[in-house]
Amino acid sequence: MPKFKYKARDQAGTLVVGYAEADNLALLKNGLKERGLWVTEAKAQKEFWSSQLSPVNQTIKQIELIMFSKQMAVMLGAGVSLVNSLLHLEERASSRLKPVIQNIVEGIKSGKTYAETLADYPRIFSPFYVGMIELGEAGGLLAEMHRKVASHLQQNQDLKKKLLFASIYPGIVIATTIIGIAIILVQAFPKIADIYRKNKVELPLITQVMMKLSNLLIKFWYVPLAMIVLLLILTVGLQIQRRQPLKGWLDSLVLKIPFYGEFYQKITFAKFTHNTALLLNSGVPLLKALAIVKTLLDNTIVQNYVNQLMASVREGFGMTVYLKQNKFFPSLLVSLISTGEESGELVRMMNEASAFYEVEVEEGVKKFIAVIEPVLLIIAAGSVFIVLLAFYLPLFKMFQVMNR
Repeated sequence: MPKFKYKARDQAGTLVVGYAEADNLALLKNGLKERGLWVTEAKAQKEFWSSQLSPVNQTIKQIELIMFSKQMAVMLGAGVSLVNSLLHLEERASSRLKPVIQNIVEGIKSGKTYAETLADYPRIFSPFYVGMIELGEAGGLLAEMHRKVASHLQQNQDLKKKLLFASIYPGIVIATTIIGIAIILVQAFPKIADIYRKNKVELPLITQVMMKLSNLLIKFWYVPLAMIVLLLILTVGLQIQRRQPLKGWLDSLVLKIPFYGEFYQKITFAKFTHNTALLLNSGVPLLKALAIVKTLLDNTIVQNYVNQLMASVREGFGMTVYLKQNKFFPSLLVSLISTGEESGELVRMMNEASAFYEVEVEEGVKKFIAVIEPVLLIIAAGSVFIVLLAFYLPLFKMFQVMNR
């Protein structure tokens, strides 16, 4: 069905811009007229543009979603109506967010609930986001729910940045070192090798090894390049497809990596406790809260643990019985949740656990830098020293022979 971008006026004369599907222009005008809108201009969108606006394909930057949530909280809290709040945000929205807001407004005007319109964009609004807004609509607390969602998004983004730093920092240092060494081997070694051959300098073993490596890199330069391209393709492919069982194996491996695995687990516990407490405090039943939180966790192993935890709760054993049996969950977290279930203050204990693990993550980043920096420095400096030693050692011998 063709998609039209239209401009129309409502009964108050206010200009409305939006997108709608119709078999032809006449049906579009009739359909909008029944909703109290008189079309002044309409243009059919090209197929490519329509596919880009498809709810399945639409995405925006995380920072845009955070700002959208915060601004909605402010305007709704100030007494501005939902539709007018959205229209105000649409005026200053980015080119990617603008059509999304327009379609949300049209969905609300057509009779959908706000939560239902957000659910049309699963790549932007997660089940957590939609669930919180659904609760806000039911309880008349939309402003409060937007504030909570903004807090959730901000916390998750901060945790993701810390995890990304811990993942990328060593790789950047090592990659830079390898590239630097490769440049020396490819550019400098062939030139110095000619000098050594002309002067018939006896080469030490380390220089012979480096010269052979240099020749291999020059002759078969496409092999390391192909390996890098293949690695990039595999990385991107894993992110896009995320298929089992390979993802399950990788997720299991991540949890076992020395130091990094422990750091990753702390981030997971921070996300689990923070989001569970947020949902429970908003009135979401425990089982539904756990089901939503599971969708926010990236690791399939941890997701499976949450499934088993939900089964324990569903059978009436509570959370503590299962958590005590699973060694993945630390004793402190188990103790806090156990105390919360026994005292009826599970939300408060979850918040305590969340605050603790957020501090642990912060300390983990500092410890990571303190441990990894000297190790990387030794690796980088040692590698460069070996290459330079192989480069200059015969040169020193040559000068000694010439001085004699």
